[in-house]
Amino acid sequence: MRTTLRSLALLVLLAGLPLTGPSPALAAPPDGVKGTAEGVIRRADGHVDSARTVSRLVELHANTYMYLVRAATDWDDLRLEFMPAAQANGVRVIVYLLPPTECPSSAASPYSCDTYLPHHKDYVAWGQDIATLSNQYPLLTAWTIDDMDMGSRSYFYNPDFFTPAYVRQMNVAASAIQPHLDFYLEYYQPSLTQTVINSYEYAIDGVIMPYRDGVNRNTTMTDTEQAAIDSVSAMLAAQGKRLILMVYGNELSATVDRPDVDYLTRAVDTALADTSAGKIAGVIIWQLVLDPAGAPAGGSFRKANTGSGALSLSVAPGTETAAGQYAQAKADVTFTPAQPCTLSLRYADDRNIGQDLGYHDKQILVRDETTGTQTIIWRRDVASENTTWDQWEWTSTLDLRPYLVSGHRISLILRLAELKKVSNYSVNVAYDDLAFSGGCGVSNTTFESDAGWTVSRSGGPVLAGVYQYSSTYTTDAFAAVAGRF
Repeated sequence: MRTTLRSLALLVLLAGLPLTGPSPALAAPPDGVKGTAEGVIRRADGHVDSARTVSRLVELHANTYMYLVRAATDWDDLRLEFMPAAQANGVRVIVYLLPPTECPSSAASPYSCDTYLPHHKDYVAWGQDIATLSNQYPLLTAWTIDDMDMGSRSYFYNPDFFTPAYVRQMNVAASAIQPHLDFYLEYYQPSLTQTVINSYEYAIDGVIMPYRDGVNRNTTMTDTEQAAIDSVSAMLAAQGKRLILMVYGNELSATVDRPDVDYLTRAVDTALADTSAGKIAGVIIWQLVLDPAGAPAGGSFRKANTGSGALSLSVAPGTETAAGQYAQAKADVTFTPAQPCTLSLRYADDRNIGQDLGYHDKQILVRDETTGTQTIIWRRDVASENTTWDQWEWTSTLDLRPYLVSGHRISLILRLAELKKVSNYSVNVAYDDLAFSGGCGVSNTTFESDAGWTVSRSGGPVLAGVYQYSSTYTTDAFAAVAGRF
């Protein structure tokens, strides 16, 4: 059926007529796509170490790899070494190309891809070569292009280049050579609308959607992941197309916190559950480093006062908030009625005295869950005192006893709240090392794990998470994913 439809599509395209008719369903491994993108191992000479990379993919239990063509030698490494190794080890390959906003170009000719080998920005020719290679190695099953909805109209805007008509030309030309080769549109939320998907209906076989919390852009919170999957998979289902979710396994630019292992596993677990349920075609982890030498996540640093963990609350640069928005972590307080109960803790932020008061507020609240009442018992404007990362200091001692009611469930809340709207006033706050005295406490005072704390937000870009820095993040992440794949 697929061969007939695509052969017909090629004839119709050559005749200059519009494409009509249903689109074929995606091909995927029987147990769904479980893969990674980038993170390749290279030799000292800069070439891809195909044998070691594929060996690590096998150790990971990955059935798919998105091979990025970036360096001048990457295409030849793919066709001469990587594809033979992947084919021999049962690893499917998706070829991952760069768009004009990212492709190698000379300084005299930006966005021209004039040094992007071998086909520069002739993506029809790229597709034809990929299809020819797929005929030789059937486990080369698909191709895609990074950030197809990115760019600036003032400089170069990828959607204006990758129009539905051009993408259809690319896909049909490749399919004429290898009818079973799929092309995936790589788009983000909120760009992925039903109108956009409908416009590409006869040009694509599916969508790869990187998940980064929509417009909130972060690798801290995953509470919107399921809704994103539900929304986009429903849009695609009407056209018989399916979704592959991309999860960030390393540094995402313009974010405050880099992914930690807990973030990665939460995101992967959700995607794998939806894969098993048939809602999506699978999951690919971007930049899961395959080299076994452990290293921190790119751009990460330790926020903790002691140990590796701290509660992190933040607003990213260039982010618009609204007054009243907040993010927080909440834990149940155990206490003995009529006994003393005091709290102190360490906290830090990256704002100093005099940096615009009245916008971001650090707060500690006590909530009576039985009655639903809550009280702010401590607050500090982030610009009211010097509390930089190397100047941790104790808070004042806080007396919790007046808020502890016998027989009631009581919670402690650590919060970052917006007093007024900001448009570009970032802040990065950390809480650590809670110290209780008297007959009270919470189950996790050091944030060395997520246990005991419930992280939430009012909605929007104020973020909260228990952040665990690791100097061996890359190997920790690899092990966690291997256990799930």
